[in-house]
Amino acid sequence: MPLLNDFLKAGRNVFLSPEYLPLIPLTYKAQIPSTNECASALVGTDGFYRMNRERHFGAILLSANPGSLPLATALLESQRWELTDVSPFGFLIIPRRHIEDSCPPTNSWTPPDPGTLASLLPSEDSRARWLIATAANLIAIKRMNDAETLLKSAAVLGKERSCLLGTEASLAASRDRWEEAAVLSAEAVKRNPSNISAREILIRSLTESGHPDEALDEARRLARQCRDTETLFLLARAANAANSWNEEISALQGLVDLGKKHNLPLGASLTYMGQALAKDGQRGAALRAFRAALDSPELSEEQRQMIRQLADHITAENPPDRSPR
Repeated sequence: MPLLNDFLKAGRNVFLSPEYLPLIPLTYKAQIPSTNECASALVGTDGFYRMNRERHFGAILLSANPGSLPLATALLESQRWELTDVSPFGFLIIPRRHIEDSCPPTNSWTPPDPGTLASLLPSEDSRARWLIATAANLIAIKRMNDAETLLKSAAVLGKERSCLLGTEASLAASRDRWEEAAVLSAEAVKRNPSNISAREILIRSLTESGHPDEALDEARRLARQCRDTETLFLLARAANAANSWNEEISALQGLVDLGKKHNLPLGASLTYMGQALAKDGQRGAALRAFRAALDSPELSEEQRQMIRQLADHITAENPPDRSPR
């Protein structure tokens, strides 16, 4: 936030994940989009780029939440943007053309020096939490080597073992080392059964490493503990791998209902649901799900074409009755 405030004091426009807007003093209100504008710009990247052409943002602060992460990833994959700070709270990104002439001066982010971090966070517990949470955010934007560096520093401190193991499992999973991820996440859950993120990785790892029944058991347990979009998606995926069609459809229906309730993008959920319904022989319901998915604005044209092909395949297998009545 001090870095962000420096940009605002310099008169630069700033884009934020909506959850950060209440942290900004009202005196800078004209320099940041409204909550609705920020939320709208996070649906795909086109809306953000249109807004950036108008406002020429000097800095962008994004969280690692699912709604903001796609934009963060897209910007950092571009040659026009640079990561200048990362922490447990998210990512500070600025245009590369402003790196040298920015006010305040900024540099590309590098892992913090252990001595500097120790002076900022003297408590080993706090330092371990910072290192682990920042590493988790780096994994989310595919900065694996930097994440590994921070996790090694956290391991030396010997604190927050369940969180550390869970994040190490996430790093292993991101490198497709599923067996290793399963072992690490299982140990994290054993140390702290309420470690939801570690259990999520355990479910994914068991699914990917060919243990669908165990994954489904874990997914059921997690859905009872915490019923949100991530847990329902994992339950649906585990049910699919275990050939539990009714449970997959039920989880996907819950995912769609939750998305409608919280005004979340529904295209992917409806597509998966249409496929599950078609596999279960519910062709009419499958077609309705595909048609609803086509109304979702966040889908690309390539995704829409795939959905149309799926719907056409169902129709071709079971054409409507056109006989005269």
